[in-house]
Amino acid sequence: MNFQEAVEELETVGINQEEVYLIDLLPLIEIMWADGKTQLKEVEIFQLYSSKRIEEINKSAGFQVLSQTKVKLFIERHLKKAPDPEMMVVVRKVLSEVLAKNQDEKFKETLLNTALDIASANATTYPFGNSDRFNLDEKKCFFQLLSSLSK
Repeated sequence: MNFQEAVEELETVGINQEEVYLIDLLPLIEIMWADGKTQLKEVEIFQLYSSKRIEEINKSAGFQVLSQTKVKLFIERHLKKAPDPEMMVVVRKVLSEVLAKNQDEKFKETLLNTALDIASANATTYPFGNSDRFNLDEKKCFFQLLSSLSK
């Protein structure tokens, strides 16, 4: 899949223009929503990741591809309402193909590490059992992301 094909595919699910550079944020938001709500600690971890990611994108391009205003609107839109499952199928597919083409292991590792940090940020009860560090739906969502990035 080339860049233009990726853009066209993402446009079918409402991701347009510069937003295509932000698709890696969506699986993290999806994990935050997996248990039915976003929580403060999850959002804090997400904000750290997204800030660094936006800096990297702009630095790599050599100019400001993404304005803070557009990024903020994109993030707020998805933090207010869980991402659409059909959209996420397309996002994971495009993300998987882009990463496979670029073979960017550091990026993939950072994304998965952040996903784990978000998923484990809010254990619901203390003390928690050995397998209760994070919610089953968040685990499923994480493994779905892992599977799509491993193709």
